[in-house]
Amino acid sequence: MARIIDPSAVERPVPRQPGGIARLGVVGPSGAEGQGLQRLSEGLEQGANELYRAQKIEEDRINTLRAEEAFTKLRDRQLDLSYGEDNGFTKLKGAQAVTRPVLKEWTKRFDDAERETAGELSNDEQRTRFKTRSGVARLQYQEEMLRHLAREGDTYAKEVYDGTIAGEQRSVVARWESPNAVGASLARVKNAVEERAERYGWAKEYKDA
Repeated sequence: MARIIDPSAVERPVPRQPGGIARLGVVGPSGAEGQGLQRLSEGLEQGANELYRAQKIEEDRINTLRAEEAFTKLRDRQLDLSYGEDNGFTKLKGAQAVTRPVLKEWTKRFDDAERETAGELSNDEQRTRFKTRSGVARLQYQEEMLRHLAREGDTYAKEVYDGTIAGEQRSVVARWESPNAVGASLARVKNAVEERAERYGWAKEYKDA
């Protein structure tokens, strides 16, 4: 069958690679595109670092708040152990304060309160910060207790001194006919006066009066 040729058609040569095999080259991003990707990567890294820092700042803030809250609770317990109507060591007066192991007993009560409060915290960092604060409170608490015991010890000593003087005066009046009894009473009064004079630094003429 005869082939009909379109007179308007134009033949176009088909380009060929040398050797008759077409080759494909790997084309990377242009210089502008590469710089854009690098800036994007750096921006993401910076954003991640800022997010991490913000997270650490917030964690630090929460740890501080939790430690402060726990310390406030311990302070309330400290005040109750110091001045509470039922639990306060300051309610112990005179002989009652010096005839029982107040320092040991009330220090244990504080330690129990501290341990109970620390157990409510969420992590070791919070407990460490709380422990630093509670250590200061514990020292203040013990100092206050020692001052109270010293005051009440003086009160008790005054009660004993007054009792000694009054008792020996009655003994002298009742046994005035017994020189030995009177002498023993006077010696006991003298010892009581000397002990109190030494304690409070009385002048010699006042002590001998």
